[in-house]
Amino acid sequence: MKKMCVIVILILLVGTGIYAFREGEGIERRVVENFRFFVGKFPHEKLYAHTDREVYAAGDRIWFRVYGIHALTGEPGIPSRFVYVDLVDKRDSLVGRVKVGMRDTCFYGEMALPEGLQTDEYSLRAYTYNLRGMGEENVFQKKIRVVNPKDARVRMKVAYTKKSGGYVARIAFTDRTGVPYAHVPVRWSVGQLRNIYGTWLQYTDKEGVLEIKVDSAGELIRVRFEDDPLHDFERYIRVPEITEDFDVQFFPEGGELLVGNRQQVAFKAVGSDGLPVEVTGTLFQDSMALFDFASEHDGMGSFVLPVQRLRRFRAHVRTEDGLEKWVELPESSVDGWGVTVERRRGRVEYLVNKGEDAVPPGDLYVMLYARGQVFDIRAIKRRTRGLIDEKTLPEGIAMAVLMDGEGRVYSRRLFFVRHSEKPLLTCEADEREYGSREAVELEIGLENREAGTFSVSVTDNGKAPVDENAGNIRSELLMTSDLRGYVHEPGYYFREDVEEADRHLDLVMQTHGWSRFDPGAIARGEFPKERYEIEAGQEIRGRVKNFWGRGSARAEVSLISDRGHVRVTETDSAGKFVIDSIAFPDSTRFLAQVLNAKGRRGVEVEIERERLLPPRYGWPESVREGEKKEEEQEEWLEDYYDEYGRKVHVLREVLVKRKRQRRWSSFYDSFATYWRDSARIVEMAKGCEDFFQLLEMIPGVTTELVAGVDEIMRYGKPMRVLVNGYGGDTDVLRFMPLDMVWNISVIDSYTASTLFRTPAFGELLTTTSIEKNRQDVLLIEADPKFYPTIMAMRPERVNVSDFTLLGFQEPAEFYVPRYDVDSVRRDTTPDRRTTVYWQPVVRVEPGRRAKVRFYTADDPGTYTVTVEGVTRTGRVSRMRKELNVVN
Repeated sequence: MKKMCVIVILILLVGTGIYAFREGEGIERRVVENFRFFVGKFPHEKLYAHTDREVYAAGDRIWFRVYGIHALTGEPGIPSRFVYVDLVDKRDSLVGRVKVGMRDTCFYGEMALPEGLQTDEYSLRAYTYNLRGMGEENVFQKKIRVVNPKDARVRMKVAYTKKSGGYVARIAFTDRTGVPYAHVPVRWSVGQLRNIYGTWLQYTDKEGVLEIKVDSAGELIRVRFEDDPLHDFERYIRVPEITEDFDVQFFPEGGELLVGNRQQVAFKAVGSDGLPVEVTGTLFQDSMALFDFASEHDGMGSFVLPVQRLRRFRAHVRTEDGLEKWVELPESSVDGWGVTVERRRGRVEYLVNKGEDAVPPGDLYVMLYARGQVFDIRAIKRRTRGLIDEKTLPEGIAMAVLMDGEGRVYSRRLFFVRHSEKPLLTCEADEREYGSREAVELEIGLENREAGTFSVSVTDNGKAPVDENAGNIRSELLMTSDLRGYVHEPGYYFREDVEEADRHLDLVMQTHGWSRFDPGAIARGEFPKERYEIEAGQEIRGRVKNFWGRGSARAEVSLISDRGHVRVTETDSAGKFVIDSIAFPDSTRFLAQVLNAKGRRGVEVEIERERLLPPRYGWPESVREGEKKEEEQEEWLEDYYDEYGRKVHVLREVLVKRKRQRRWSSFYDSFATYWRDSARIVEMAKGCEDFFQLLEMIPGVTTELVAGVDEIMRYGKPMRVLVNGYGGDTDVLRFMPLDMVWNISVIDSYTASTLFRTPAFGELLTTTSIEKNRQDVLLIEADPKFYPTIMAMRPERVNVSDFTLLGFQEPAEFYVPRYDVDSVRRDTTPDRRTTVYWQPVVRVEPGRRAKVRFYTADDPGTYTVTVEGVTRTGRVSRMRKELNVVN
């Protein structure tokens, strides 16, 4: 067959937004307009979180900056004004959650790690309310490693063996020196994450080994030393996939094996745990061996295959561990079409191929798409070859798509555009090396008069190891966030010191699918029908129900908070209400009181809770990775220091037991003229015989017996008494145990008339009724276990709801010691910070350099400076620099 080619050189205008090709009047113009509409009219959001480091100790704080960009164009800024950051453990349990509001176009905050957090890996996730409803693949997640020095007392090694009907986990417990914990009672349980089947008590053998049978991967093992105060040890183990198996997939370039062509075929091999495995193999055509092949990086590789008619291709593949299997390649096609891409000296060359019997299905077009723009679309005849200069395309994933006039896609090929010009971001230090507690000044700038905001972290390499292959802002925003499937060690593909990184990155493009949208659907004008929920501000939503559970229309809703908010609104015909234009930080306590349209209290209020993502760890679990992390853990625990300059010494503890005094605060404390929490009540109760004696210690409060009933008075007037929101007979209070009292508050009658706008039952809410019922209020918060109180008192305030919602985090500042101050410089407390400096917002203006200043700690070694950010034009920038600190 005679082969013809037409060379088309694409000339594009850069920076003007004008396409160099003629859009025409047909499909070309329609496709371009559809993509413009899709990119510009829908809220495409993408997030990335820069943390000060990747390794923490229990009790530390994670400092972070979340970058939000347009998911397609890469331009900085998103319509959502709040970002949620979760920390999830391997049990799919929520460890922490914060809501971060936009502050001066930025999202940044911190999260405290619990002191008792066990040594393990955790998943840090970031998402907006809008991304919450668009699938887990749109949620940013990052692995965080936490080490707990207390865990160093007990070393745990886990090995798995396969048994009939499941597996056996062999857990060996030793101390730091390798001495086994022999004959130690261990309480253990096994289950599917939250569904634990039961608990068992078993002793370790003389070698400190405990064997536990598990049914399948994904189950959760919990082990805890029983009744051993010197070893407060408890660990959770998520059982990894331990089946000895692997899978290999072959990906012909363009999607199909086309008869009559020499075609590149990429492949990817993964183990049963989802992680890559290196393989070798032999390719067979029918029963004849053609050639051998081998993976190049992370189980990926490629070869060129001449595709002939009526031939069957299969491969015999072997792993390094000796596992073998036969794998069928996709069937070849005689009438298919495909598009391939090749790089030649800074240019991208694309070629349209077809099978020997292929007939054009009407008009065919090649479209080149990158970062939200259609850079070219043109009709093709037979075989078409085209060239484009890489410099005319934006950095990131690009796509060549072969489609017909109806928008049906026949083939597509992803490729990555990397700009290799001089680094855009610069970071210069004022000295070549520094001494301890010496000032460091860094100048951060951008070339080509660019501008943008950046985050800067400085960490001690000896305490926080730096993993160059871990994900970063470039690998996430430019690559992994747009691909289907797991990419192992994504930072590797963006390292400047690896010559093969570009070739290996192209293998990633060929073995992972595009996840953002269906290009054919957009070309046809078929846009997503997702429901977009942009959280531009905070809202409080709820519903007011009447006695029969139906919505109460035109009910009055009064809202107050301990932060000074006062709002009044009315329900709609369905009894629903919305209070917007309100801003409240986390831990704000609200009180909502409702009255029906006639001013009566026979209604109930329900507050709508936040609908956020359920916690999910989301990372593949591997025996190989687990063994590697256990070794790293031992190294980190040898000499780990906490964030505040105190060295952690792992010693045997002496247990001192003391009954904890519970402190309790009420919502009404900020409105009270008098209040006492549980700690103060304990002091007041000394010498008191009953609760009434305790009440008489409140200024102005007396108790009297009126007509055989105990009456609580203040300045001679009866008080209204509410216990845990209930009112009624006060006689039962005389028998309330004093250790069950958590809080006592007194609200004066004028404030109470606003907080408790409740007339007598059946009485209309009028000025007269309010004056008539005006009383000082005594509020008592007691342990719910005090059943006599609950039984003797009737519910009085179902029309009132005391609640909290997740508010935004109030800003905190990273502490940096000022050694230029004499009193600080003379302080002899060792300074052994892990994160030496953190600044979430560094602004760089065109032609200017931003300066940051901090002081080194006491320990000599190497510091790593990491600068990440996005310019105003959407260029994703990152750089690392090392600082030397000497004695």
